[in-house]
Amino acid sequence: MEIEENERSMKYFMIFALISAALLPLLGELYVVGGFYCGVSQALVTVLLFIWTAGAGGVFGRLAAKKAMLGCAAFALSSLVLSMVGFAVIHPVIKRQTNDFSEYFDKVYTANTDYYIDWIFYWVKAVAGLGLSFLAAFVVIGIRKLTGKIAENDAKTSSAIDNAFSENDE
Repeated sequence: MEIEENERSMKYFMIFALISAALLPLLGELYVVGGFYCGVSQALVTVLLFIWTAGAGGVFGRLAAKKAMLGCAAFALSSLVLSMVGFAVIHPVIKRQTNDFSEYFDKVYTANTDYYIDWIFYWVKAVAGLGLSFLAAFVVIGIRKLTGKIAENDAKTSSAIDNAFSENDE
């Protein structure tokens, strides 16, 4: 059972980390470039980022608590490292494409300090989102434990009631 939990934890970690390697830089491009270039709301991108990370935490929360935290920690750290590698690959391509469409973008926006501040805010939000995955895992684990206690107490209560009204008084 424990080996199976370890395997599931590591499988989830690899899947989510590899998806995050591409997703986090793409969301970052939408956050920074999309807000300026094509009118994408930064709040929408932030919500999508938090939905992704909380969803990952929720999936990890279905495992045993120790395995969930192990998988969640591995996911958060590797997502951060892999997304920086993904950013190094994706960002030049996106920047080249936007410059091909309009030289105005490169001359006006990237020369402005807001461009760099937006990137800093995005990565701070990404790290906060990865921290949110731990919170989501704890919430799911807590809900599972609570529903387990309620079911256990319900079974004990119904057993006590059945025993109280049984015909066999021994």
